[in-house]
Amino acid sequence: MTKRPGHASRADAQRNRGRILEVAGKAFSEIGAHVPLDDIARSAGIGNATLYRHFATRDLLLKAVYDERIDQLAAAATVQAVGTAEQQLLDWLAHLVGFLTRDRGLHDAYRELDDAEIAKRWQATLRRAARPLVAAAVRAGSLPKTFKFDELMTLMHGIAVAAGGDVRQARRLLQLAAKGFIGRRKR
Repeated sequence: MTKRPGHASRADAQRNRGRILEVAGKAFSEIGAHVPLDDIARSAGIGNATLYRHFATRDLLLKAVYDERIDQLAAAATVQAVGTAEQQLLDWLAHLVGFLTRDRGLHDAYRELDDAEIAKRWQATLRRAARPLVAAAVRAGSLPKTFKFDELMTLMHGIAVAAGGDVRQARRLLQLAAKGFIGRRKR
């Protein structure tokens, strides 16, 4: 079977898609979600038409990049960590706040995506992943029973913004904040 001129093979198309996601992910993280798609295509070594064949809109590209990253964050919550339930939760929160601090594009994606359902889906993915860590910390008495995941996510976002891109500062702020919500039993 001969390939028609101008048509990429399935393997080429998959390589192109992977390259687009890699380059877009890096650009979104470093610059933000507003990076021109033409710049992404050029950096990926492909033409604009190839990028748009894979991702017809910026929203579709943002969703693809951040669906993968949210899944990675969720998977990190399930990694068997050593230490107490409190330490396992803090380890995951340090991973989460590091990601939120480094990745400029995620904040933009939440604001820019026309599809509000995607933000809800991402939150639900993280909530499901963190639920066992939070439940174990509550059972161990490290978190109050009235603890709310959404409040924790708001705090992590606030820490990331306050750290201004400095991951070490974000982790230090997390340590300070954790003193207020970890290990405090409701009286």
